[in-house]
Amino acid sequence: MQAINFGFSDGDHLISSGTVSSSAELTAKLSELNAGIDSYNTAHPATPCNYRFTLKAGKLAIEQN
Repeated sequence: MQAINFGFSDGDHLISSGTVSSSAELTAKLSELNAGIDSYNTAHPATPCNYRFTLKAGKLAIEQN
C-alpha cells in the first residue's frame, strides 16, 4: 500500500490525522475516527453523526447508521 496522508474533521475540530502505509494502520485510524464520532454523539445527542468508517475489501466504506 502506498503511504496515505489523511485528516478527519467535524468541520470545526480535527479528530484524527497522520500518515498510514498499511491497511492495518488505516483500520486503526478509522477506529480512532469512529471513537471520536462516539464521543461527539455522547456530548451532542440531539445532533448525532450517523456514519461509521471501515475498510472493506481494501476500500473505504462509509456506512450510515
